[in-house]
Amino acid sequence: MSWGLDKEIYEIYVDGACRNNQKDNNVGAWAFIVFKGGQKLGSKSNAEFGTTNNKQELLAVYEALKWSNKLGEPVNIYCDSEYVINSVTKWMKGWYAKGWVKADGKPVANLDLMKSIYSVYNQDKHTFIKVNGHSGNAGNDAVDELCNVAMDELILNDSEYSPLNFND
Repeated sequence: MSWGLDKEIYEIYVDGACRNNQKDNNVGAWAFIVFKGGQKLGSKSNAEFGTTNNKQELLAVYEALKWSNKLGEPVNIYCDSEYVINSVTKWMKGWYAKGWVKADGKPVANLDLMKSIYSVYNQDKHTFIKVNGHSGNAGNDAVDELCNVAMDELILNDSEYSPLNFND
């Protein structure tokens, strides 16, 4: 199955997810999948407890940007989070210039991740493309599934959350 749109450029689908977002007993994950010429080249994901959906979305972008910088080639990054895309492509430069505060004078949320993304983002090499989540886009659906698998595995292997701890 060919999921990529452009045969000449690397395409990366990113996603983050969080179950029980904003609650104490939550679990979240981020993932990215790389394509070129319509072929899947690989993927990466990770999960953690005590997080937020926005943090996981940002982690997915940061990890994808870090990885893609090794290529030295243009990359299309497909993301279903308008907040993340706007943060990176519209607001971040201004936040940086103002000392990482928003227009209302309040500090930027997830500041550590925003600074990390700023340090690896290259607007000449990275193009962000908004996709609709959970809408049948094969690349977005696949990266969402990676997030769910990562969360399931973390829960399954954590003795506090699951009676089945395979790490013993």
